[in-house]
Amino acid sequence: MTTMKKLLLMNILAWLTFPFALPINAKEFTDGFISYTILSLDDNTVSATWTKHSPEDVIIIPAKVNYSGRTFDVTEVRLINDIPIYQLIISNGISKIVQYDKTVLPYLKRLDLPGSLKTIENNLFCYCPALEEVNLGEGIETLQNYCFMSSHIRRLHIPSSVKNIWGGFCCIDKLEEITVHPDNAYYHSYGNTLMEKQGRKVILGNNTFTIPDNAKSIEGNAYCMFSLGMYNTGHVNQKPIDIIIPQSVSRINNNAFFIDSIATLRIPQSTGLSSNSFWFKSVKEIITEDGESPLNSFPETITTSLLYFDAPTDDKVVDHVYLGRDIKNGDKLFDGYSYQRFTIKNLTLGPNVTNFTEEGHRYNIGSISSLITEPEKVTVRMDIDYYTNTPLYVPVGTKERYMSAEGWKNFITIIEKEKQPTAITHTTESATNEPTYYTIDGKRMTKVPKKGIYIKNHKKYAVK
Repeated sequence: MTTMKKLLLMNILAWLTFPFALPINAKEFTDGFISYTILSLDDNTVSATWTKHSPEDVIIIPAKVNYSGRTFDVTEVRLINDIPIYQLIISNGISKIVQYDKTVLPYLKRLDLPGSLKTIENNLFCYCPALEEVNLGEGIETLQNYCFMSSHIRRLHIPSSVKNIWGGFCCIDKLEEITVHPDNAYYHSYGNTLMEKQGRKVILGNNTFTIPDNAKSIEGNAYCMFSLGMYNTGHVNQKPIDIIIPQSVSRINNNAFFIDSIATLRIPQSTGLSSNSFWFKSVKEIITEDGESPLNSFPETITTSLLYFDAPTDDKVVDHVYLGRDIKNGDKLFDGYSYQRFTIKNLTLGPNVTNFTEEGHRYNIGSISSLITEPEKVTVRMDIDYYTNTPLYVPVGTKERYMSAEGWKNFITIIEKEKQPTAITHTTESATNEPTYYTIDGKRMTKVPKKGIYIKNHKKYAVK
């Protein structure tokens, strides 16, 4: 018997003995709308993706699949095609998702992720512009950066298992409600705001831009409320809004606020800013209250600007800026889109300012009002060509001191003015004095419950 015949006979005998055995050279197979790729025959593991439209455009990836007499474990899902789907359900037991293209899911509206994933990796579901609902399974522990960036998630629930949130919800413009499982040891929801329990850090806000009055810091992208990148779908607030930072906040980190239009931005005397803490298209008034520490008071932070005008037009105008604190290291209060200039109609310098440096900045300033009574003690460095023709209004009785003080004497027009703006020493709270009520998972209530446990002004109460 020839060798070829022997091999053929052996294969026939093997098939007769194991009639449902997997063909030796098979690497892929299909079951319904799902295509599977064998990862290991020894471990019986496969990866899965979808290759066809389902009738309702809903794809359910199972944790196990039977083929040719074997049961395979589905250990990973591959996002590798552009077949439109509207709902993706990944079953518990699958531990990995592999992404090949950021734009693979442009029509996805609902996403169910199992706890077996443990970690939602960087940029995993970045740029899913239609995504409105995400269900995070119990067991997920980490949400990495930008994993749901530029989506339209409206409601978000954080399971008890989540331990680390790196900022995965950047540029979500329609977020209305945030809840956290009561047993979560690291995070809680207060006033529809996701906060870290121990440090009282604001991790994620909502589209009303309300900031809890017990917050200690605001993390990067916490109030990033408009969509960026290739799916820029607009901004959440059409009308200018007031942003009043609570007195309790000591630090606002990089890129914490992305806002379309601001009426008044008010920063307390004890709050420090990092680089580009606020991005906006327009702003009418900015008030940084009087304080002793510099506005950019973090020694580990190297900044270039604290506020960023993200507008590509030349008509950027700020009606009034009150600067009550120093800006150290010659850093800038403002920077702007594509290095274009913009206009500050009036700049007021508070009485505590000791360093006013405007070299290399691109502001057109209509007038400057100084509340400083000892100008010779203030370091002033300015671009002469830009600011010497700007009118400088000073307190009554101080004109001669300004005219002889280094830096100030470069102003051509110095005018004493009795009715100067008053110093701004503390924040006027925007909230009413009425108590606020929340459920134990942080959802705001319209009235006191007749029965159950609720939170009033940070304290827990029970109604029997």
